[in-house]
Amino acid sequence: MTCKATRKMLSRYLDNELTTVARDSVKAHLSNCPECQAEYAAEQRLWDLLESAVPIEPPDIIAAVEARLAEPRGWAALLAGLRLRTIGYATAAVVLVGLFVTTGIWAGSAHGQPTAKEHDRVLAELLSDAPPGLEIGALLDDIGERP
Repeated sequence: MTCKATRKMLSRYLDNELTTVARDSVKAHLSNCPECQAEYAAEQRLWDLLESAVPIEPPDIIAAVEARLAEPRGWAALLAGLRLRTIGYATAAVVLVGLFVTTGIWAGSAHGQPTAKEHDRVLAELLSDAPPGLEIGALLDDIGERP
């Protein structure tokens, strides 16, 4: 028997699937061929590893699909995703911004700083009192209001 023929039958030899004649031929070849003996030893180790392997349970695909289908979608998912803590943080942020804005407006008017309306009224008075030959640009330069 040739090495090629023996190597083709090694798997069936290990599984005891060969006829008695074929099995004896493979056995006789293995006893005289060190290369095929090495191939046989490698396959034997592979079979031993496969036999000692612990089978794993496949995942329950049907349960996973059903669970995914049961998850809320659209607005329901958005509302389900909101946490009370997130709403609390958002509310606190809005209140803080409101306090800063209100404090800034209050501080500006409490310190005697003119509001925009007062500013526009004073500027209109100045412009109305301007002499006929005076340019508006020169007047704005004088009071420091040129843009």
